[in-house]
Amino acid sequence: MKVVIYAPWLPKYRIPFYEELTRLGSDSNIQYKIYFTRPPHYAKSRNDNASPSQNMFYLRKFQIFFFSRSFEFQNPLKILEKADLFIVEHSIRNSLT
Repeated sequence: MKVVIYAPWLPKYRIPFYEELTRLGSDSNIQYKIYFTRPPHYAKSRNDNASPSQNMFYLRKFQIFFFSRSFEFQNPLKILEKADLFIVEHSIRNSLT
């Protein structure tokens, strides 16, 4: 089974979790791939961005500024084709909500 996880960005503290999840999944014939984008403006100052490791991939997003608002667009269609299951991180501060 192929599982794709989409996370808005990849903080350092989440890498061990995703690495362990990938390792445990491989024991059960589950392939995990984690996709992420760059952090939003409010999170950049935390400086906890991480470099991706194996099975972690950068997903490009487009940002448009309109007056004082910012709109972000991502196209996950290519990664959806590769997945049997698609998991999206959801939070109230997430710009995708």
